[in-house]
Amino acid sequence: MKSRCFLALAALVAAQSSSGEVRVFVDGELFTNYKTIEIVADDSAAPPPVDPSPDPVDPPPDSDDDPNTPPIPDGCSTPEGLTVLEEPIPNVITTFKIRRNQAVALSFDQRHFRGGKGQIQFAENTLGPSPLKWAVVSSCPGDFTVTPGCSKEALNDRILVDFSGRHKGDSRVCTLEEGQTYWFNIRHFDMTMGRDSCPQGKACALFVRP
Repeated sequence: MKSRCFLALAALVAAQSSSGEVRVFVDGELFTNYKTIEIVADDSAAPPPVDPSPDPVDPPPDSDDDPNTPPIPDGCSTPEGLTVLEEPIPNVITTFKIRRNQAVALSFDQRHFRGGKGQIQFAENTLGPSPLKWAVVSSCPGDFTVTPGCSKEALNDRILVDFSGRHKGDSRVCTLEEGQTYWFNIRHFDMTMGRDSCPQGKACALFVRP
């Protein structure tokens, strides 16, 4: 009868005496409680290699830098040297602070106005210098092209907007198309001098109220 011993962390030593007898020592002690000891190497097959996890696939890049604002239409460009801060138009009177050569572009569509028509007001703000302002409604953020009814230069004023089409041809009203996104662009600027009106090194402030 065979006995199979698996000895962990033990030194097994076999020595043959002059009479031909084999004696087994385990950890320096003579081991006699056996008939036959069979030392078997582990010849079982190695486990199959595990395939490494595939490299993660990067999601496709988002073409819109800011998911909170509408994508900028093709063909729009920002005037050289002007930094444009984009945000959705607020629902309540809101303070905006901008420095020299900065502008605010507030996105909106007809859903922001009951009946598809309303006004966007801008005004002086005591939280900082609030000099002359230039405001333009455009289909591009940062666009300050003068358009009848859609642009104003003032300290305090408003632009009337209409998506219904009932005021086409009225130079006092900015007529817009339903289903299109527009931007209310505003900065501190003096059209007569042709330069930014915010003092160098200052943070100028203004109010916008839809």
